[in-house]
Amino acid sequence: MGLVTTAMNLTALIYAYGFFGSDHETWVRAIGAALQCIGVMFVMQGVLMTRAQFGLPSLHGAVLNWFRSFPAVFPKTRYASMDAALSPATAFGMGTVRQG
Repeated sequence: MGLVTTAMNLTALIYAYGFFGSDHETWVRAIGAALQCIGVMFVMQGVLMTRAQFGLPSLHGAVLNWFRSFPAVFPKTRYASMDAALSPATAFGMGTVRQG
């Protein structure tokens, strides 16, 4: 990983010097921004590799599972009815059950 980092740093230096010339403040700021972005990418890669080693889902899968944990927007409605008849009286009942 050290060789990749060195190559990226040298590429950033060459790019910044060729693009900005001798304006040193802009040159240093551009290199700093490039190195910051490279560092963030390495951290993201490390987090993804660590999650994979512990058998956890990827970040995409974790976000999808989080959204699936919410109740449904349009839950299924379930209907139930019951009839009962006894010799002296009769009864009828109806109910609706909604999940969520």
